[in-house]
Amino acid sequence: MSLTLGSIAPFGRPAGGILNIALSEQPAHLLYLHALPQRVRGELAGITVVDSTNVGMLHEAALLPRWYIRRPTASRC
Repeated sequence: MSLTLGSIAPFGRPAGGILNIALSEQPAHLLYLHALPQRVRGELAGITVVDSTNVGMLHEAALLPRWYIRRPTASRC
């Protein structure tokens, strides 16, 4: 599911559905971040690089959603 891509995406271009604000009055590059209650753990080449419960999902206009992981919770690769 995406808030920014597809025919029913509320923050997509063109917007799907009905919002309580006019997107024309908002910046062209809209961001929406929400916290995730789940733990996220990621590995790269067998090494844990992320293991955190302090993670969000970032939705950006015209892009697919992606994890938002704060730097102190991620290891350097």
